[in-house]
Amino acid sequence: MRRWFIPTIALCMILSCAPSLPRRGETKVTHEQTTVVVENDFFRIVVAAANGNITEFFDKASRRNLISPSLEKNVLYRISAVDEKGEAKQFDNTQATDCSVTFDDHRLTIASYEHAGQPISVIATCDVSDDSPLTRWRLRIENKTNLTIRRIAFPCVLMPPETDYILSPYCDGCLVERPGLDLPKGYAMGPEYPGSASCQVTAGGIGGTGLYLAAHDARGYKKSFGMFNTGAGVELAAAHYPRAGVGNDYKQPYDIVVGPYQGTWHAAADIYKAWAVKQHWCSKLLADRSDIPDWLKRAPMFITINFLKPQKDQPPASIYDNVRPSVKSYSDYLNRPMCALLGDWHGRGYYIAPHYFPPCGGDEKFTAFTRGLVEDGNRSIVFLCGIFWTVEKRPPVIHEPYDDWERFKREGEPHAIIGPDGKVAFTGVPDKKIGQNATLCPATRYTQRLMRDICKQCQKRGITMAQIETVGGGVPMCYSSKHNHKPGGGNYHTTAIYDLYKSVLHRGQFRDKEFALSIEEPAEYYIPVLTAYHSRDDSERHWPRSGLGIRGVPLFTYLYHEYSLGYGGHGPNVSSKKRNRAGEYMSAADFVCGKIPALSYWSAHVDAKDVDPDQMKIIQNIAAILDGPAREYLLFGKMLHPIPLDAPETKIGFWNEAAKKADQLAFPAVLHSVWQYPPLAREPMFGKKDETVGHGYAFVNIAEEEVEFTAAMPPPLPGKMYSVQEYGPWLGPRPVARNAAKPMTMTLRLKPGEARFVELLARWRNPVMPGPEE
Repeated sequence: MRRWFIPTIALCMILSCAPSLPRRGETKVTHEQTTVVVENDFFRIVVAAANGNITEFFDKASRRNLISPSLEKNVLYRISAVDEKGEAKQFDNTQATDCSVTFDDHRLTIASYEHAGQPISVIATCDVSDDSPLTRWRLRIENKTNLTIRRIAFPCVLMPPETDYILSPYCDGCLVERPGLDLPKGYAMGPEYPGSASCQVTAGGIGGTGLYLAAHDARGYKKSFGMFNTGAGVELAAAHYPRAGVGNDYKQPYDIVVGPYQGTWHAAADIYKAWAVKQHWCSKLLADRSDIPDWLKRAPMFITINFLKPQKDQPPASIYDNVRPSVKSYSDYLNRPMCALLGDWHGRGYYIAPHYFPPCGGDEKFTAFTRGLVEDGNRSIVFLCGIFWTVEKRPPVIHEPYDDWERFKREGEPHAIIGPDGKVAFTGVPDKKIGQNATLCPATRYTQRLMRDICKQCQKRGITMAQIETVGGGVPMCYSSKHNHKPGGGNYHTTAIYDLYKSVLHRGQFRDKEFALSIEEPAEYYIPVLTAYHSRDDSERHWPRSGLGIRGVPLFTYLYHEYSLGYGGHGPNVSSKKRNRAGEYMSAADFVCGKIPALSYWSAHVDAKDVDPDQMKIIQNIAAILDGPAREYLLFGKMLHPIPLDAPETKIGFWNEAAKKADQLAFPAVLHSVWQYPPLAREPMFGKKDETVGHGYAFVNIAEEEVEFTAAMPPPLPGKMYSVQEYGPWLGPRPVARNAAKPMTMTLRLKPGEARFVELLARWRNPVMPGPEE
């Protein structure tokens, strides 16, 4: 017997008899008289034993309770249902006649039975890890009633009234500032996914920390992300939509992840991105995609133009002949290709679908125009009105009344989305805005075939790029029992829209590899089947950032810039008559948010040489910088956290349509952003060529005076030598440093409207292992 055997046996016996000691990070549970307490090294959750309410979510890092101390409006879930007569019924966990709260094997289970006398059972679970601040929530409902459950909000977390901001995934992203203190009781917003919610994350920030709430769902189930000022606090919740049917049950097929974070909204986005980049929509970097046309990768400037100039008491008159030379004037002036966004090309009147052809002015004149643009080195894009069918439109929103009821009933109605009442779901009214429309169900073969044919007809008429105006790819839920899906919620609409975009892009590029496809506003789920999206990162006080307390943040850009290409939407309106400081901000915001630049004129046509010089200066600056290395960073790079700048503030007026006045909004005088390219930088392997990793810093002065500021920029790779180059309105780079090793601190001075780009580039040669001796 070896000498070590007996001491080892003795040690094992001692350890087996010793009391068990909790290891670091071990999750503990305490059952008290009225509560159940679950905690690990990151948080403490307190649940009311009587009804399952979360009464405390204590973040140990900040030593702050992220739940409102007032429990007046606090619930764990809300269930919305209708009876057989269509009357609404509401239930929540506080109405349950029986509730049990248990914890076993890292799972908290809250079981509630009999809600307001109805035999509805709800089982909510929360999975907890020893080594993570994140918790994972799911819910299951057994519905033994004659009710149809339509919507479930879960989990509901009530943050304190003094919450600093709510991060919302509404379109490009926004912050709702001080919603519990500055906004009225009852204020609410709840973007739907897919649709006006471009991604599946929301968060509430308070005092340098915050609460993260996101759906980690890779299959695109219909849901929404709500915030609601209850008066007692600000409620965050995800809402889920089950399939329709009397007595319908529900089993949540994805996690809702909740947990504390430290820092700004970027920290919440970092948690979500760590999950999101592993999903199918991030399978290929933008720079590696072969289906993005080269002309689009070169960052043409988009220019929105109205074909038709309305004249008082007369039909609009086509002015094609002026448009082509006007587009060419911008191309020549800015020394870059243009893509003309044709605002009102629709043949039967603005925003009338799906009968677009022949386009306004007739096929011959229109096609000669689009092909003429290509001859000049430019391109064209048209908007398709989503998957709408316009049934009626009347003055004053159109010159001649339009009525398509007969054809709709014959061809479109069998394929239209059906509402929960069993009738076609119409939107709008004939004499306002976009008229009265039905939406076609994307799950029908008819809709798929119709949209493919429309895009084919666009290509035949020389159009390079088609945009399907469906915000974020979202459509209403369809309750038809005759279409190729089950009624109500689920993910059939998401997969159907995905298939639609995929087939349109594939067939379009089979006909012409230069064809491009975009949608209005970003959508994570559809990234692989779109070549671009129409962004509004430059929007303030206008939709989608027109609500009370809303300020824009580049949430989608921060998450997905290296995977998805955005262009600056309509861009700022140019004028020859007066300075447009809001327009200057818009150009600057698109630049620092990495968007293909854009501009527009809506009524009077303005040639490039006639644009207000202050506005043209910033446009020219940006165009010149995008001709250099900045293009790789600002189109294909990964957005990093911003750096602190010692620049002052400036104020810019933005027209508030609701208040009929300009709101003066404060901004840093210098807008900036930080980028990494290549976006996935790794240490080189033996045998590879020289490797480079760059960090790029974009700056724009939006103030009316010269601004001097200091920027501290760490090395792209710690321990690696790097060079520094500066790019501005001058020609060529300006060398700053060749073999720097320590962090770079630069003092920059920018004139009003001046843009600047600074590149820190680390390059090293990787040693190659010698081959075997011969």
